[in-house]
Amino acid sequence: MPTLPKTCKECGKQYAGGTRTGKDFCSVKCRGIAYAKAHHAERTCDVCRKSFSVKLSELWTERKGRFCSTVCRNRAIAAQRKTTVILSCKMCSMAINRPPSELARANTSFCSKECRVRYYNLHGWPHERAIARMCLNCSEVFRINRRALESGRKRGLFCSKTCMYAHRRKTGVGVRRKRGTDGTYVDPQGYVHEYDPQRQRMVRQHRLVMEQMLGRVLYQWETPHHKNGNRADNSPDNLELWMRVQPTGVRVADVYAKDIERLALENWHLKAEVASLRALPEMAYQLEA
Repeated sequence: MPTLPKTCKECGKQYAGGTRTGKDFCSVKCRGIAYAKAHHAERTCDVCRKSFSVKLSELWTERKGRFCSTVCRNRAIAAQRKTTVILSCKMCSMAINRPPSELARANTSFCSKECRVRYYNLHGWPHERAIARMCLNCSEVFRINRRALESGRKRGLFCSKTCMYAHRRKTGVGVRRKRGTDGTYVDPQGYVHEYDPQRQRMVRQHRLVMEQMLGRVLYQWETPHHKNGNRADNSPDNLELWMRVQPTGVRVADVYAKDIERLALENWHLKAEVASLRALPEMAYQLEA
């Protein structure tokens, strides 16, 4: 049975069906041309303005669809390098020249890799949750979580508790304590704290007074006792040394010692005044009467 003639989709010629090239094309050449048109796109070169074809699978890159050849691409890159933008390094403030095509990159704000690493170690890397801080005591760079800094508390000042306490001993200032005009403060228990230059930290004032009275440093088992129960009264007359833990309360004689002395002194003055009045003859007669 004779085959009917068919029309090629590419060149439009009549051909007998049943060939090796398939049912739609008359030859392998026509089939290749049709395949190239289906999988290629026409573009115009940005430099020479000539038209060229590029594969559709390569259009995801900008250079494949912008230039017809490597020569045109190199000419465009050379033209971009001539128009540079002057920036300043974030770390050392040095002037740097960058082409406009590199402004979208992350490392265009630094003059070198060393400056970029130093800057991010100090201020924290963009992809990390930790932020770098410098310790006020040892000046070492440490990292702290971003959420910890956003909590509103005074964090990020010291790298450890050891440095925090050392800084307090050096300056004599507590971060959360309010000092008086004389540099002392009173803790919640009622004891007065004073800065000791020898120990380089804040010490309870009654221990310093007792050490000055004895001329030596107190041992751990020695504790000064306030006689009148007033922990803010650190006068030498109000302190006595105990060798063990103090019991609660105070002695009655210690509490009313000043009142007893005051009453005894007033009684002595009254007796002296009465004796002086008895020495007068007219006053002695009235007193006897």
